[in-house]
Amino acid sequence: MLMEKVQSLQCFFRMNRKRGYKSGIHLFGLVASMIGTSFSLGSLIGPIMSGVITQRYGFAWMTTVVSALLVSMVSLSPIP
Repeated sequence: MLMEKVQSLQCFFRMNRKRGYKSGIHLFGLVASMIGTSFSLGSLIGPIMSGVITQRYGFAWMTTVVSALLVSMVSLSPIP
């Protein structure tokens, strides 16, 4: 199936096959629920952590760090 060709999903499929799950609709449902759970946890934990870090270190410092990370990611990304 097409979902097995996506690079990031291959790890989920391999891990679950090692645990004994057979390929099929059940495996796709399991992988989809794992991805949904990780996005939900990220939506919950991300704002809480950013609020705590911003209150502790200040908005100006956090903006500088995020800007530096973005500039470094853009400069290190390959040009198509």
